[in-house]
Amino acid sequence: MRQQGISLVEMMIALALGMIVVGAAMAIYVSAFSANSTQMRMSRLNNDLRSVMTQITRDLRRAGYHNWSLATHASRNYLTNPQATPTITASASTTQYDEDSNSAAANSEIYAFQWADTDGDTINDTIQARIGSGGWTNLTDPDVIRITNFVITNNSPAAINPTGAVAAITIPVYAIEITGQLVADATIQRSIRETVRARNPIVVANP
Repeated sequence: MRQQGISLVEMMIALALGMIVVGAAMAIYVSAFSANSTQMRMSRLNNDLRSVMTQITRDLRRAGYHNWSLATHASRNYLTNPQATPTITASASTTQYDEDSNSAAANSEIYAFQWADTDGDTINDTIQARIGSGGWTNLTDPDVIRITNFVITNNSPAAINPTGAVAAITIPVYAIEITGQLVADATIQRSIRETVRARNPIVVANP
């Protein structure tokens, strides 16, 4: 009785087809894994930048706040404790507000941010924060994320100052832009922007 089976040629064709199928499956897997890894790194970058932006916008919104209900309720004189005008430069901000509601802004209630160089190459790479006269703290890890741009623009409108008024009032408005990239892969970068309107007007007494 003659046995039936596959020939060498048929077996080689089957192996070739199997390798093609396996290769295609591997290519799909590698592509999906790479896309997922890129997405995870982009998500990490976005989350870190958003966290920094939240801290900066939070302090700018509260800039100049004093607890008027305790300090001036009786006299209605809002110039008793005039608010401190925020100090804003292109890549830094210093704000102050009455965080503990004692009607006075102390040194410990000064909040500052700056774009700084941490590795000595004269290129700014991270955003730092400081409270009062304390030391600067990195808000991003410069070994993981490089901040390539940090700009604060003062878009405040002109002060409201009617003729004969005892004070001029300004509602501060700031535009913030932060750009960062991953140190391990500079092609992964992200820019976020935010416009901030302070909750409290800046009151400046007229001479």
